[in-house]
Amino acid sequence: MFYDYFDEYTNFLGPIAIFLIVLLVLISIVMYIFGALGLMALAKKNKLDNPWLAFIPIGNSYLLGKLGFEVYSSKEEKNPTLTWILFGASLASCIVGSFLENIASTVTIVFMVLAYNRIYKNIVPQSATKYTILSFFFGGIPFYLNKDLVKEATFQEEVVVEKEEVNENKEEVKEETKELKKERPNFCSNCGNKLTKSAKFCPECGQQIK
Repeated sequence: MFYDYFDEYTNFLGPIAIFLIVLLVLISIVMYIFGALGLMALAKKNKLDNPWLAFIPIGNSYLLGKLGFEVYSSKEEKNPTLTWILFGASLASCIVGSFLENIASTVTIVFMVLAYNRIYKNIVPQSATKYTILSFFFGGIPFYLNKDLVKEATFQEEVVVEKEEVNENKEEVKEETKELKKERPNFCSNCGNKLTKSAKFCPECGQQIK
């Protein structure tokens, strides 16, 4: 009696369990594709070679390292070695034994967090932590869902350099203006009479010079 009930129960749950497993696999695949599309779009935006690596499980680690540790890092923080450490750890986690696999997987996760966080601190600084967490669910950069972010996702150092150049140009213009003011004569604002540089009052109309 008990065995008959157990068989009926397992026969009922079997199709449901299979359906749930298939559903989870499909959801994982869709999220991975969206994450890869976002990572590829970001790589193309920054003109990196081989952006299609975003779809390759180990290749996307290399691409992520390039973006996080080189493209989206300041001159002082750029470190290509970290890119290769992330790539090597990701590769090792797939081919080494159980104990070393755990170490490699931990190193991979740590460096992925660092890379994601550096990217988001430049693109969406107010939501860097949120997007870093989302990236693990998507298996990549979830920016493909927001194309406006992809459009703006260039390294901010370029913007900073442009601002500095603009400021330098403004300072040059100010200096040139000062020199011109020193060279040209003053005129009375009331009557237009030419004044000497030391004049405090217009000799023609008596207007006070400010």
